Amino acid sequence: MLVADIQAARTLARLTPTAERLASAFWPGALTLIAPLRENTGLAPLVTGAGHSIGLRVPAHPAAQRLLATFGGPLATASANISGALSPTRAQHVTQELANRIDALLYPSENPEGIESTIIDVQHAPTLLRLGALPPEAIETCLATPLAQVKPPRTTPTLRLRLNATDKRPGEALLGFGNTANADLDLSPAGDMREAAANLFEMLRQLTTRGAHTIAVAPIPQTGLGRALNDRLRRLAG
Repeated sequence: MLVADIQAARTLARLTPTAERLASAFWPGALTLIAPLRENTGLAPLVTGAGHSIGLRVPAHPAAQRLLATFGGPLATASANISGALSPTRAQHVTQELANRIDALLYPSENPEGIESTIIDVQHAPTLLRLGALPPEAIETCLATPLAQVKPPRTTPTLRLRLNATDKRPGEALLGFGNTANADLDLSPAGDMREAAANLFEMLRQLTTRGAHTIAVAPIPQTGLGRALNDRLRRLAG
C-alpha cells in the first residue's frame, strides 16, 4: 500500500517506536513496513487478504507523490508484470507485457533503484522479509540492533542462470560485474552496486532475448546492495 507520508501511514496502521524510527529515517524511499492494521480503516478486505497487518511504503518518486496527493488517499499496488516474469524497470517493459490489459500508464522513464523495496516486519522484533534497494546494514545501524531474518520460500526457476561464474562456456552469455573479461554485458564496470542494481533486470532481459541457452553471472560481493542482487539472482535461478 502506497501512502503519501508517515501521517497517512498512522491512520492505517499502529506504528511501533521501531516503525516510527525507520519511517522517519528512510521514508520516502525503498522501504516497506509490515505493521498491525488499525480497525475501521475502510480498506477492503481484499487489500489486506483479510489479515490483521498491512504493508506500507512512502514512495520517493515525484510522479507517485503527485498521484497520491491528487487522489488524496492510499493506493493498493502490485508489481507491473505477469507473475513469474522479470520485474519491469522501464516503461517499455510494462507496455510489452501488459499491452491491452491496462487502461493507462503513469511512469517515470525508468526505475532508478532497479530492484524492489526492502521489506521489514515491525509487528514484533524487526524482521527482514525481503532484501531490496535499502541495504539491511543501514537499517541495523539505524536501530542499533541486528535484524531477524525469515528464510525466503523456494521459488520456481524463471531463468537458466549459472551463478558466481568465473568463465564463459559454449552457448552461454556472460553477465559481468566490475569489468569482467569477455562479458557480453557488465552490470557495472566500475563495481558500483547502485549502478549494478539499476541494470540487473534490464540486462537480464537483453541477454534473454539474444537466445543464450544459459546466462552465466560473475561473482557479486555479498555486502550492502550486493546481498539483494545475489538474493534476486538466486530466486530467479530457483
